[in-house]
Amino acid sequence: MKRVTGTDFKIETVQRRAGDPARLGADPSKIRSVLRWQPQFDSLDLICKSHYLWEKKQFSLTPSGGA
Repeated sequence: MKRVTGTDFKIETVQRRAGDPARLGADPSKIRSVLRWQPQFDSLDLICKSHYLWEKKQFSLTPSGGA
């Protein structure tokens, strides 16, 4: 996100919260093979950029300019 937004921000690593999984992972191979599904974005940079632009648009649409 730092690279995509051009913004430097602090990252703080903290303990997992109760109920948080120890690890997260995803493997889209089954949905690709069974449903012939292809993601719109398949690179982390494109996924982050798309999310950032969506959030930026949503933020600019709020009446007070923020939450």
